[in-house]
Amino acid sequence: MFSTFLARRLQITRNYSLNIMSKRTLVREEAPSEKSNKKPKVLSKQQEKRLERIEKLQKLTDAIKEKPEGEDRFVANAQQNLTFHRTLKTQKNFCGNCWLKKQICICNGIQKFSTKNRLLLFLHYKEYMRSSNTGVLTVLGNPESSTLYLSGKLEDEKALKDQIEKHPHDTFILFPEPKAITLSEFLELRKTRYEQSNLTVSPDVPLNAIVLDGTWRQVKSLRKRLPDGIPFVKLSNSQLSINTLRTQSTLGRISTAEAIAELLKELGEDPNEIQKLERLLELRIHAVNYQCRRITREQWNSNLSEFTKLPTDKSDLLTK
Repeated sequence: MFSTFLARRLQITRNYSLNIMSKRTLVREEAPSEKSNKKPKVLSKQQEKRLERIEKLQKLTDAIKEKPEGEDRFVANAQQNLTFHRTLKTQKNFCGNCWLKKQICICNGIQKFSTKNRLLLFLHYKEYMRSSNTGVLTVLGNPESSTLYLSGKLEDEKALKDQIEKHPHDTFILFPEPKAITLSEFLELRKTRYEQSNLTVSPDVPLNAIVLDGTWRQVKSLRKRLPDGIPFVKLSNSQLSINTLRTQSTLGRISTAEAIAELLKELGEDPNEIQKLERLLELRIHAVNYQCRRITREQWNSNLSEFTKLPTDKSDLLTK
């Protein structure tokens, strides 16, 4: 369904662009009249580049029309979506790390933080390169203990399953499904599993927290791509979300970055390190609001003093 919609949208965009450019800029096929001294119009360099971009998008459109069945269809849709957004966002000058426009890239303002436990972010392919995504902040701020895995990318899914097989007793999925247990209950279950395997639980062994990153509907497809038997863990405390980038459908639902921060608190991580993640989320919200023109340039520059290593001269953003 997504592939059909995307193919139609690309086809409409291409036809519209070619129609406009043919009326204004393409060379006339008929020979100029003897009375007329006007020279035939030619394409400028900017218009030629635009035609090249349209041709690239057309190739993606042709690839999307081929829809395999079953499991291969999910993988094919994921690969086409990842390629499309990577190409489109690069053409529009988006940063490949923070997924924001390069004029307001926040990579230089990210304060690194560390955690004792590992965070495995399983990202739905439709969330890739979305500026409103907050889960990627964990990987940007904590690259040593956090890893990003893309759904539909076979090498990433294999690497995630390998991590689960290496640490079967220490892995859980952070998601509040009906049968989910609390973190304290999981620690008791973990201890029991170690005893049944004639092993001793060491406090130095970190936990593997798999975080499903996507909308509530997208998370259902992510769950199907993970092995069975992994315990689901829910947060003990519920809070109101401060994330204004997306509207939550139900009271008590929070963004991915907020859920990770609450999980780190329950795991007993350093509060100073958790605060860095929370500040990073505030920076993300502030940057996206400016990118979407919800705040003015003056508001963006005036509040940047709260965040370090970020330039304030972004005068060209609102004019593009």
